[in-house]
Amino acid sequence: MISVIIPIYNVEPYLGRCVDSVLRSDYRDFELILVDDGSTDGCLRLCEQYAGRDSRVKVLSQENRGVSAARNRGLDACRGEWVVFVDADDCISPDFLGLAAGAEGADLLLFDFAASREELTCAPRPDAVFRYGRADMPGLVERVLTPRQLRKGGQINFRSSNAKAFRKEIIDQYALRFDPDISYGEDKLFNLDYIFRAESFAYLPVPVYFYEARPGSLTHSFRHDAINDLITLMEKLQTVLTQHGPSPAITLVYNNWVLDHICFALTDLIFNPPEPRPLREQYAMCACLRKKTAFHPALKQNLWLGPLERRIFLFFFRLGWYRTARMLCAAARLRRKFRERTASLPSNPGNGGEP
Repeated sequence: MISVIIPIYNVEPYLGRCVDSVLRSDYRDFELILVDDGSTDGCLRLCEQYAGRDSRVKVLSQENRGVSAARNRGLDACRGEWVVFVDADDCISPDFLGLAAGAEGADLLLFDFAASREELTCAPRPDAVFRYGRADMPGLVERVLTPRQLRKGGQINFRSSNAKAFRKEIIDQYALRFDPDISYGEDKLFNLDYIFRAESFAYLPVPVYFYEARPGSLTHSFRHDAINDLITLMEKLQTVLTQHGPSPAITLVYNNWVLDHICFALTDLIFNPPEPRPLREQYAMCACLRKKTAFHPALKQNLWLGPLERRIFLFFFRLGWYRTARMLCAAARLRRKFRERTASLPSNPGNGGEP
């Protein structure tokens, strides 16, 4: 049996489409666990209506505690051999669960994301299954940290827990759960911890999951505590890596990822946030970030690791020259805007743009 867990919070306009996509599955041996996370719209009522019509649907309700707590509630209650996570505003293909149930000899099943809802049923369904073992784990860990496909043309999202199937036995054996203390990167953290526990992996290059990007969703909305979430995520990822004694290659990948995200924190969240911050506050946040000892190993490798522009930028940050780092950030933005502007100009303005 497969357990499908859907965390739900104020998505009434999308919920029916999502649940219907699961109930239309060709494979019938599944349980659908709907976890309402304190919705204030009609989600809970809709969930109960589905449960009244189909005995495979189970409804759990709790006070609003976030998506991680909702998924964990589902994990506590589910009974399937495999666990599949679906977000309440997305949908899956009719053959997703059947493909997962038919795959043998793997602890983690990876599938492709679809570019459109139509692709869930119209795209070719290749028979190929690509298998990986413990020797391939460093490459999988690397792809969780720095997204890259396993094969050309693939559409796996290693940072997401969606479009995957996890063995419940492994989740239970190691008491794996989503971290409710972070609201950014919780999937990445769960995936990384799970991959370290798994022995075998299988990739089925079939588009089975469509992610609905919608305005106002958590992924697309700015959070004022985003920098704190980012720092917490980096620290927790390092804790997971330390527990499993990563290879030098994985450590190098992680440090490169940290340097990229320190740059992101500085350029997008401190020096150029959606809402302006006073200079004094910007420099105080820089000092706080620089003092985080968890990032010191990565910063020590900055002089030779990664692109030159990043190395120069973080060199001044590491020295505590925040004003210089801020000026470099502003200069980089101006260069980017200039390139975008010149790229939009006609190729031959002297004759009115005619070829």
